[in-house]
Amino acid sequence: MKTLITIMLSCTIGLTPVIASAQAPVWEIDKDHTNFYFRVTHIYSDVIGRFNDYKGSVQFDPINPERSEISFEIEVKSIDTGLRKRDKHLRSEDFLDASEYPLITFKSSSIEKQDDSSLKLTGTLTIKDVSREISIPLSYAGTMGHPLVKNTEVAGFNGEITIDRLEYGVGDGKYYQMRAVDKDVTILFTAEVMRKK
Repeated sequence: MKTLITIMLSCTIGLTPVIASAQAPVWEIDKDHTNFYFRVTHIYSDVIGRFNDYKGSVQFDPINPERSEISFEIEVKSIDTGLRKRDKHLRSEDFLDASEYPLITFKSSSIEKQDDSSLKLTGTLTIKDVSREISIPLSYAGTMGHPLVKNTEVAGFNGEITIDRLEYGVGDGKYYQMRAVDKDVTILFTAEVMRKK
């Protein structure tokens, strides 16, 4: 019996480094070069905006991307379309209702390698307490030594997806029925992440 316990403990100890190594490296988000943009049609012209405040975490393994995890929390009140009156309206109950629902969140459930330069990012997007699973085609720009920061690697990603804002309760459909604001919103995500070598 004592021998059996010793063998089991030895196996468990031997597996510990393997389990620990399964976690993908942690990367720091370069906020100067990471952005969340959106585009929506107003009657005939496109309105392009962004969210200025957010936080997130990125664990990314370039060799085995399936081990990776990405999550973000975006501050709704930081919406910025370049027009103060419009931004105030978008924060109101007519659209995003920032006082009641201050965050837009995304948490990945899987990341699949498609080829050397593209990934499929799947996860849960939550807007106004409505959560839906989405898949984002993600362009992986690559990983290289940072040309401006010593002893640092940098990796880059770009993604784009179109969602139906009405499915998330962003508006009651009134402005869509008036043909003033389209229901389809394109979200563009571009990011640079860094880590020490």
